[in-house]
Amino acid sequence: MSGWRTLSVAILGPVAALALLASQALADESPTPEQQAAALANVPKDAQQYYQGYWYSTKLVADPLANWQPHKAPWQICHNDSYLGNSWRANLVAELQELTSQLAKQGLAKDKLIVTNSNGDINLELTQLKTQIAQGCDLIMMYPGSATGLCSGIRDAFDKGVLVVTIDAPVDCPQAINVARNPYFYAKLQGDWIMKQLGGKGNVVLMNGQPGTTDTVAEHEAFLEAAKANPTSKSLATSTACGRARSRNRRCSNISPPIRKPWTRCGRLATWGWASAKSWSKPVGR
Repeated sequence: MSGWRTLSVAILGPVAALALLASQALADESPTPEQQAAALANVPKDAQQYYQGYWYSTKLVADPLANWQPHKAPWQICHNDSYLGNSWRANLVAELQELTSQLAKQGLAKDKLIVTNSNGDINLELTQLKTQIAQGCDLIMMYPGSATGLCSGIRDAFDKGVLVVTIDAPVDCPQAINVARNPYFYAKLQGDWIMKQLGGKGNVVLMNGQPGTTDTVAEHEAFLEAAKANPTSKSLATSTACGRARSRNRRCSNISPPIRKPWTRCGRLATWGWASAKSWSKPVGR
């Protein structure tokens, strides 16, 4: 084992934020250069570089909310989540509650944030979304578990003047506002860096995030694209990386041939990555 090096850390470098207004259908295949140019025609030229692989998350369309008018304040703000089983999702809810309280002090919102959690069940999430609309939510923040499975509820919200804003995982529904980083861009950036560090040789484990979300799909495809330039490297796919640390460690420590780089998209795994390196092999020195 001493004859080779291991990189073992979750890379989460900062990238430009990407805000996409609504979407239509996720692309089944990559658009042609001409189609990409047409889609990006209204995007500032200095920002277009950050839109690579956008079709894995959304299509760019004209603003469907150009004539939207907010309901009369104070607003009922709600959060619809597909999973609350990790720390950063819990922190997200806490931050939304804090922001809601700030608006309440200004007389713009009701103080209590209504929160639902479908725990990965897209049918339940859709039911919860429709219930929130019926409860009188004026603004629904959402971390969706599917790109398409919530469109009927989002359309219902739009028809009733309810604003739906997705966080981090875009939906394929033109009545929503998607606010997210471009997952393809930063995963490709990370993948290129990892391949460079490995010198084109070694084994890479792809530890994906929550199944079904657009960011998981886009990041997975971007990393595979980076790996194409290094055919001597092998990508060994695993199940979700968002489970318990002990389970992750057991899955990866038993993989053969040895891992040179476990890549994960779950942001709270950096500490685990470094700790696990000690049990797999020697980490890269600086």
